[in-house]
Amino acid sequence: MSNVTTNLLFDEDGTTLKGYKSTRTEGDLRIVTEYDATGAKVDEVITKTLTTQKLADLSAEFQTAWGQVLVPLGASFAGDLDFQLDGNQVTVSQSGTVIGYVTSWNTQASWDDVRMDAGSNPTQVELSEETKGYQLFDANWHELASKSW
Repeated sequence: MSNVTTNLLFDEDGTTLKGYKSTRTEGDLRIVTEYDATGAKVDEVITKTLTTQKLADLSAEFQTAWGQVLVPLGASFAGDLDFQLDGNQVTVSQSGTVIGYVTSWNTQASWDDVRMDAGSNPTQVELSEETKGYQLFDANWHELASKSW
């Protein structure tokens, strides 16, 4: 669903119409478009808006992983933190300031292979593998911790 607000833009003395600006929301995108007085598009800025959540609102798996890295990180990642989820990336902030990022992955693969059975006969088998992991970065994208399993 889309909603649109429009604001008229006037020059500095407030008497001459310069154009207008429309702001609309589509899903998690905020789209601000500016037009001149003739209706020609001048500028458009698209911003992704994310919902802020607390640790208790996140998955049990994330809470467990966070608990494992919290102690070594110390006070800089403790306290009242906000988390914004964007796909496989989580932005971590405190009092409105970004203090870090968490990325995660979950890959699955399977393939056929030929192995020798107990009687030295070739047998085709299907092998599969699943890998999960995460990386924790500070606000400047310096890696602080990572784990895969």
